[in-house]
Amino acid sequence: MKRRFGELVAQAASPIDDVRGSAAYRKHALSVLARRTLDWAWRDYSEKVA
Repeated sequence: MKRRFGELVAQAASPIDDVRGSAAYRKHALSVLARRTLDWAWRDYSEKVA
């Protein structure tokens, strides 16, 4: 589930290439950050519900 969410976020983005990073790197970073954010939000929600 988390991996798919990251893929969807990366697909929705249209980053640019510049001197600070390639578009491919930025898409990868978005995917990782989206998965981590989903994981954090799920854990936070689970702790509040329990």
